[in-house]
Amino acid sequence: MARSENRKKSSTSTGMKRFRFDPVALVTSTPFIFCVVVLLAIAIIAGIVLYHPPYTFNDEDDPSNGLRSLSHHARVFADYLSPESKDIVEFLVKTSTAHPQTFNIIYKNLPQKDSPLSVEMAQAAECALPQDIFWDLSAAFYDKQYLFTVAEKQTDSVLFADRLIADFVNRINAEKVDAMNTCLQQKKYTYLLDADRKEAESLGVDSAPVVFLDEEKYTTLDALQKAITDKLDVSSK
Repeated sequence: MARSENRKKSSTSTGMKRFRFDPVALVTSTPFIFCVVVLLAIAIIAGIVLYHPPYTFNDEDDPSNGLRSLSHHARVFADYLSPESKDIVEFLVKTSTAHPQTFNIIYKNLPQKDSPLSVEMAQAAECALPQDIFWDLSAAFYDKQYLFTVAEKQTDSVLFADRLIADFVNRINAEKVDAMNTCLQQKKYTYLLDADRKEAESLGVDSAPVVFLDEEKYTTLDALQKAITDKLDVSSK
């Protein structure tokens, strides 16, 4: 009997102790607190890096092909000599035409600084707005972009381009030719080009094309197409 009791005591004293989970001890331990602090720091830094304040736009003098009260707006900074701008603007116009009650384009000129021809085309577009032929002339510029690419290689590219512009305006509305020529010669709306460029710089944009779809920024056609499709799907439900 004594041997049996001694054996039980011996097995009890040499056995493993039962583990007791203590949550208070865990959360107050130095390693746990350190991990929490590190994770919070990472989250705060990520928030600072990813956060941007709401974009501020100045659309007052910019052409729009729809109502400003529509659900979705695509503000596009574009250049008439840029093939990428051509693809994006033509897609936006097609989308806006298909969804006139939902989708609106606001066009902003961002010509290449070192290209007199690019600037001249943007000047012409600004002159076209008060003549009510902006969208027609823009469509012609993009549709015949290759002609201006040829013009850029000429000795006097701006003069060559002005002849093309006059021909386009004459085809759109012959009565507007004189007013357009005078406006171009006077560089009447240079201040509007300057305003668009200043706005672009304030938004972190230095070259075209860039699209702000509502509050989201896009630089490629593929990403823009997907975003617009998603927004239109939501709007249709």
